[in-house]
Amino acid sequence: MQHETLCSKEGLRIRKMETSDLLRIHPYEIEASLKGFVVCQSIESHTQSMRDSDILYVIIEDELRSEIIGYTVLAGIMNPHRSIELRRLVIFETNMGYGRRTMHLLSAFVFSKLNAHRLWLDVRSHNEGAYHLYKSVGYRDEGILRESFYWNEQFIDIRVLSLLKKEFDQG
Repeated sequence: MQHETLCSKEGLRIRKMETSDLLRIHPYEIEASLKGFVVCQSIESHTQSMRDSDILYVIIEDELRSEIIGYTVLAGIMNPHRSIELRRLVIFETNMGYGRRTMHLLSAFVFSKLNAHRLWLDVRSHNEGAYHLYKSVGYRDEGILRESFYWNEQFIDIRVLSLLKKEFDQG
């Protein structure tokens, strides 16, 4: 089945997620949840969120391998302040350069196609790999939500980072 490409760059492409993709991506979400990186949602919850015009579910594919390598959820698509949240990013195979390339692709898509002014995200303090990735592609620290997330029988900090369109354009 051929899907409409939203954006492509550096051998990756993104497309709008179909409900049929949920069964394929859900095991990876469970795995990421067990590591405390994302909150696992049920397939039913995802299906309901996919109907929300303010939320965009995106599949990330390796163009050369013609396979899904991850997914992301963007929220605030209709935000009048043009501030879009990168709510979730799950890459199935780590340490292969997909994260960095995906961040470049998503940023290009959000700023050029969705006309965002600001792209922001939060990352849990124990997810050092993701934090360093975001910093390495130009995201700036905005602050820490101290002990705002309860995981693994302890409260942990959440870091908030963002990238502005002008910063992306300069990078």
